[in-house]
Amino acid sequence: MSRVIRLTLSSLALVLASACASSTMPLVIEDGHNMRGVVTSLGTGIGIAGEHGGTIEGARDITRATVHTTAGMPVYRETADGSLVPARLDQIEVGDLIRVWHTGVEYRSEPPQYDARQIVILSTSGDQ
Repeated sequence: MSRVIRLTLSSLALVLASACASSTMPLVIEDGHNMRGVVTSLGTGIGIAGEHGGTIEGARDITRATVHTTAGMPVYRETADGSLVPARLDQIEVGDLIRVWHTGVEYRSEPPQYDARQIVILSTSGDQ
């Protein structure tokens, strides 16, 4: 009986380890609501604005917005060859060009606010 319990617990541990490993794997969202803009501020949210003073690409005729992030949210950096490498929220800097995938819900405020699902850093302030 003891051997059966050990085998069952071992099997359960393996299943749990697999589930935990897959939940920490990065999720690359390829479609859905997204916008592209330049980071203008960092704080309780990430402030973004349209490139060269224009409107934010992918947003409804707005020139600035605030994006709210969560710990553990997928963040990537796009390399010169177009591939994505894992990055961290604290690596985003004012002046970076980013693409943000969000929930699609706009909180009507000035500026509008969105909840981010994933961020890709397209270029850093030093690249522009």
